[in-house]
Amino acid sequence: MVLKKQLNSFLQYLRRLNCSYCWVLEFQKRGAPHFHILVSGFVPKDEVARHWFNIVGSGDVKHLCAGTRVEGIEGDRGG
Repeated sequence: MVLKKQLNSFLQYLRRLNCSYCWVLEFQKRGAPHFHILVSGFVPKDEVARHWFNIVGSGDVKHLCAGTRVEGIEGDRGG
């Protein structure tokens, strides 16, 4: 399965960055697969976008611009 190979390639990239992660697959309304990946450390957005773009190999510049989104999480460490 192509999707599984693409995901594995991306997760190998995260492991090289020494990140822990968990992921979930969901399908968009149009049926396209979509991953959410929670990562333990900082990962540069531009690097993530470029790496995923290269893995998928679509060649469509629109995919490079819109294929990924990176957000930081801030939490309360009080206890």
